Amino acid sequence: HGHDHVNAHRYIATDPDREGEAIAWHIKDVLRERSLLREDLVLRRVEFSEISKNAVMKAVKKGRDVDDSLVDAYKARRGLDYLYGFTLSPVLWRKLPKAKSAGRVQSVALRLISEREQEREAFEKDEWFDVTATLKAVGSTDSRNFTATLTAIDNKALPAKKSFATLKDANKALDLLTTVDVVKVTKLKTRATKSRPQPPFTTATMQRSASTRLNWGVSRVMSVAQRLYEGNSWEEEGKSGGLITYMRTDSVTISKDAMWAIRSYLDETYPSGMLSPSTRRYRGRSTAQEAHEAIRPVDIRMTPEMVKGRVGDEDYSLYALIWRRTLASQMADQIGESSTATLDGKSTEGVPVRLVTTYGRILNPGYSAVWVGGQGKNHHEKDTDGATKSTSKEETEKEEQDDSSRINNSNDDLYHHHHQPLVLAEGDEANVLESQANGHESKPPPRFTEAALVKRLEELGIGRPSTYASILKTIRDRGYV
Repeated sequence: HGHDHVNAHRYIATDPDREGEAIAWHIKDVLRERSLLREDLVLRRVEFSEISKNAVMKAVKKGRDVDDSLVDAYKARRGLDYLYGFTLSPVLWRKLPKAKSAGRVQSVALRLISEREQEREAFEKDEWFDVTATLKAVGSTDSRNFTATLTAIDNKALPAKKSFATLKDANKALDLLTTVDVVKVTKLKTRATKSRPQPPFTTATMQRSASTRLNWGVSRVMSVAQRLYEGNSWEEEGKSGGLITYMRTDSVTISKDAMWAIRSYLDETYPSGMLSPSTRRYRGRSTAQEAHEAIRPVDIRMTPEMVKGRVGDEDYSLYALIWRRTLASQMADQIGESSTATLDGKSTEGVPVRLVTTYGRILNPGYSAVWVGGQGKNHHEKDTDGATKSTSKEETEKEEQDDSSRINNSNDDLYHHHHQPLVLAEGDEANVLESQANGHESKPPPRFTEAALVKRLEELGIGRPSTYASILKTIRDRGYV
């Protein structure tokens, strides 16, 4: 508190969101009810998205009254919650005696889970086969083995995605291919590839990444993030403070000061060409409340290596994820090239066969030096918050993949910039070392992970960053899933 002439100042610094505003309003209301609001007491509402001396001092200078509009928004949402809950719950109790409650968001989440289960039950498996060959270039500067897929027999193209409907057909083609000794590169097509970084984390994208990369549930992610925000597990040389900004947000924006710090750090620390030429500005979803920032480190110069050993393993793992994602968001595109080689040959009986292989190389790793997985060449950073707009089951389940993973078939190890890329040229010949038929089958839509369900709710504009974890906990604790 401070003193301004005879007035004593008290500051309410609850979370910088609608719920935080409501708590501030409740505190003020309770103080008034208990006649604790003296005439000489000035109550000010302050908000900050990071716990650091600088941020707190700035917030104190910008102290304000409680925002009645935000409080009204909170009350309206609570009213809707009660309307849904009080109206639906009695119906549930009559129809399903074991059901405990219904709710505006939890009931929608349950419906999504239920519909996915129905899709899984109705799913009919589809099988198909293809034939591949392991090749080794001769007379080329590259002597490594690589894989190619059979795409045509006797000048007749095979179906692009499902080459053979039965194993019998695949084995017939395999018998033919085993009599081919040498194939020749008759066509080589190379195209440039570009992959852009994803934006810094929102609550939902942080939960998804931690789910995919650390195998954590949503509640675990949020409790670790809370510790990092409050700085509970971090103290050095008498200084304390949070390591990350506020962790309940749907914004992808970063403050000017933080942006300058990130770009300066990249410019000083990384080789030329790794910093994006201009500041990357991301645009969030239309439903996003841009009141505060994306989740980022309070100080980008506080590297994961610097905090390792000073915080717990969980805190370190999540901090490293946030730090790398933030840094990558201002780095250059990953630039590479993808090549498709067509190889023709003949069986001992003179039947023409055609094989195709795809491989590539990275020319400039850009952001992928610190973060693997980007938006792909067809995305523009201002049009996405890092989540694809498609709602297909596969994309809902997993993080978007960058070009480096999409353009490869079986030649993954020949792509990454740490490896020497495959080198082929028109006219090169390759020996057919072995061939095999491969079976494939379609998979039913996967059950939701916690993070995938949060993503779907977010896409539908249901729930808020502050409620995702509690929604999932409610439907789990009540035995609904």
